[in-house]
Amino acid sequence: MLPVQDAMPSRTTPWVTIGFIALITAVLGLELTRSVPSARGLILSYGLVPAHLSPVTVLTAPFLHHGLFDAVLQCIVLWVFGDNVEDRLGRVRYLLLFIGGAALSGLAAVAASHASVLPIVGAAGGTGAIVGAHLVLFRQARVLMLVPTGRDIDLVEIPAAAVAIAWLVLTALVAGALTTTAGRPAATLMPVVGLLIGAALGRVLARPERLRCAWWNVPAS
Repeated sequence: MLPVQDAMPSRTTPWVTIGFIALITAVLGLELTRSVPSARGLILSYGLVPAHLSPVTVLTAPFLHHGLFDAVLQCIVLWVFGDNVEDRLGRVRYLLLFIGGAALSGLAAVAASHASVLPIVGAAGGTGAIVGAHLVLFRQARVLMLVPTGRDIDLVEIPAAAVAIAWLVLTALVAGALTTTAGRPAATLMPVVGLLIGAALGRVLARPERLRCAWWNVPAS
């Protein structure tokens, strides 16, 4: 099963979401085309290292990932949930929500392992903020899933909350698999903190004038 998009069309082109996905993809390409020592050096230089915290790495760490699956997972979820949240908040507020969620969840992970020299990377905190905002703004939303049915592939709608839970579990499992035992609590903390931040700020940041969908004339939530 693969999520394609949510069942609710967006009124605007999600340029910020597209930009985040493009940036994550570009950085991932840079990591994958380097030698292993060089890629590790990139993560050490621009990831969040709790024992040597830098303000710059708080902003660069969300766009680095430990592996292909982790990066692709975050990009898919950003694409599925991001368009309507960006539409509802507006581009500037949406940008602030992602960056704020990524930064605060990263700092929470740093606080949980303040003496560690293991780099913390990944967009899970920012993605979590977008997912959390989507869940509170569009509580009845559903997501279109590609499902193999024998020789065919069908589109099936499932609740967005089910996709969010699957994302949370997969992100935690990936973090556990790609980090050492010492770094797992911090890495698995990020998506949870991001989710809570998005749920708390989703309605606060939502623009009231964008509540209604022009073509349906019904509340967007």
